[in-house]
Amino acid sequence: PFHLKLTNKQANEIKELLGQYEEPIYHNIFREAQVAMRINPRSALILGVTAVEVSVKILIGELVPDAQWLIEHIPSPPIVDMLENYLPNLPVRLKINGKARLPESMIAEMKKAIQMRNKLVHTGYSPNRQDIKDKLLVIKNLLWLIDYYRGYGWALEYISNDYKLELGIHSN
Repeated sequence: PFHLKLTNKQANEIKELLGQYEEPIYHNIFREAQVAMRINPRSALILGVTAVEVSVKILIGELVPDAQWLIEHIPSPPIVDMLENYLPNLPVRLKINGKARLPESMIAEMKKAIQMRNKLVHTGYSPNRQDIKDKLLVIKNLLWLIDYYRGYGWALEYISNDYKLELGIHSN
């Protein structure tokens, strides 16, 4: 609703107060996807899926530092396979009911989002605008869940109630 203009000095002071925390790049990419949704929905889908890919690589790089080089230099397995099969084995910083996992419906929707993205990139297919909006909503929830597994407990508050219920989290 408003734009705050800061001098470099003010921005640096705020960063210092926040403990040098910088928002993860995948949230920046996702915000770009949201902006692109108004102008070019196809680009929004590509950016959204890219945000997921980046978030998973950052998660793995943080939790398994010895894998950092591999994550950065070697093509990774399909991202949904990593989320479905590798995430439960990662030493996540926070767990849900003793586990690290994604809701089954989220995995299914991510598979569809990646298929849509691949079809778009490789054939020029133009998905329905509402389908893209729906996939971006799934991606948004997934990014917050990645943040939670990275150790940011507050991120759980931004996950939709449907996904929380599927994970066995009962809201007050």
